[in-house]
Amino acid sequence: MRRKLQDIADAPGNEATARSGVHRSLPGFAGQVNAAKEPARAFLEEIGLPAPSTDVLSYAEVVGFFRTHLSPTDAGQEGVVLRKRLRSGDLFHLAVVTTDGEPVVDPATGQKISYVPKARSCDPELTELFGDRDMIIFD
Repeated sequence: MRRKLQDIADAPGNEATARSGVHRSLPGFAGQVNAAKEPARAFLEEIGLPAPSTDVLSYAEVVGFFRTHLSPTDAGQEGVVLRKRLRSGDLFHLAVVTTDGEPVVDPATGQKISYVPKARSCDPELTELFGDRDMIIFD
């Protein structure tokens, strides 16, 4: 184990911590781990965390969101539901996008039309629609 820590300390970019000894190399390693997590943090911040929590996300709730926010006259829009699996449940991202995948902005608020709930599970209808995938498209 000590040799592996020394290898980390000697890695490019960790020179400053290597001079202080092996035990000082851990903050550099932790920094590398945190840097690797940064894209996930950026994604979660972009989609509007903290997320409201619910026990079960229902098909009716998803359809209700899209009925409210999808324009029936604009054939260039579709609804997308993304699922991100977490240890404590699932994080869902419901969004209205163009057929090119670009987010649709609400003209009244200037905000992207999206909703990001966290749920322990989804109801049987959504579970069936997801299958083994993590995305559903409603057109």
